[in-house]
Amino acid sequence: MCSRSDSTESKCCLSYSHFLSINNTTGVQFANDPFTNHVFTCAVPAEGRWHSVPVTAKRNDPLGIK
Repeated sequence: MCSRSDSTESKCCLSYSHFLSINNTTGVQFANDPFTNHVFTCAVPAEGRWHSVPVTAKRNDPLGIK
C-alpha cells in the first residue's frame, strides 16, 4: 500500500492510498470529505513477483482516474 497526505490552508487534509484488494485487484482511496474508494477490475498477476501498477488521478472529476 502506498499512502500520501498533504495539508494546505484551504483544506485540512488531502490524502490517498493505493491498495491491493480482494481477487488481486487494486484500488485507490481518496480522503476528501467524505472519503471515496475506486476499485479497478484489472487484476495483478498472483505469481509471487513484483509488479508496477501506476495510477493517475484528477480530484473532483468522475472521469479523472486512469
